[in-house]
Amino acid sequence: GNKVAVLEKAPQFGGTTAISGGGIWVPGSPQAKAAGVQDSLEMARDYVLGVVGNRAERALIEAYLHKGPEMVAWLESNSHVDFLISPPSSDWYPEVPGAVDFGRLLSPTEYDGKKLGKDFDRLQKPRQEFNAPGGMMIDLFDLEYINRLPAPGALWHMAKIAIRFALDKPKFGRGSRLTMGNALIGRLLHSAIDAGIDLFEETPLEGLLTADGKVTGVRATLKGASTEISAAKGVLLASGGFSANAEMRKAYIPYAEQHVSILPYANTGDGIAAAT
Repeated sequence: GNKVAVLEKAPQFGGTTAISGGGIWVPGSPQAKAAGVQDSLEMARDYVLGVVGNRAERALIEAYLHKGPEMVAWLESNSHVDFLISPPSSDWYPEVPGAVDFGRLLSPTEYDGKKLGKDFDRLQKPRQEFNAPGGMMIDLFDLEYINRLPAPGALWHMAKIAIRFALDKPKFGRGSRLTMGNALIGRLLHSAIDAGIDLFEETPLEGLLTADGKVTGVRATLKGASTEISAAKGVLLASGGFSANAEMRKAYIPYAEQHVSILPYANTGDGIAAAT
């Protein structure tokens, strides 16, 4: 019911998520419970605290663990976002008490980009390095079929994907079968359009507006001009990291000159700079 605007610095929407695996780590999700996964809030808490240790903000961790499953259920009831339990994959630190080998990682369900219609071009393309040759997107759920090649059923599954991609490429310049992070962003973009959200690409943040100790809006470059946009309810900074900011990399990343990032070139830490 609120009036919402999204200001995107890059020419297309999606950011880091659009080129990522798109997975989310949510213990006790509705999908896990439906699948009969043996897990508990206590085990998940032990795992998080075991990994993060005394650097953790306990209240944030409790909120995440308690509200994560509710968030997943809400999105699936109120948007086009849809998740499946990922193929068996353990928590990143399986030796830490509370870790499990299945059920906490959720992956986006594949999505048909054609459903975006004319807005399909507003979605950031996935990284070529993350796909099959030619840019064909492969899902985590396709790996079992690849492993079974050249079995007839597996061959037919992969052939259908390849044929669809071959037909899509001349028409859209990419495949319309979206997977992983690209599927998640496609679903979120579809949901934002349906909700009537104002979407502005190529609109970088310049800074935050404040009054009486509160953030009241933002200053951004909108259509080439510096513009002040007021916010009645609040401002949400969801602007990624600083992998493309040479000065911040030198300050915060050990051996920064030896590490090359494939993350979006728009990630220059604008949100961090505005907040600090």
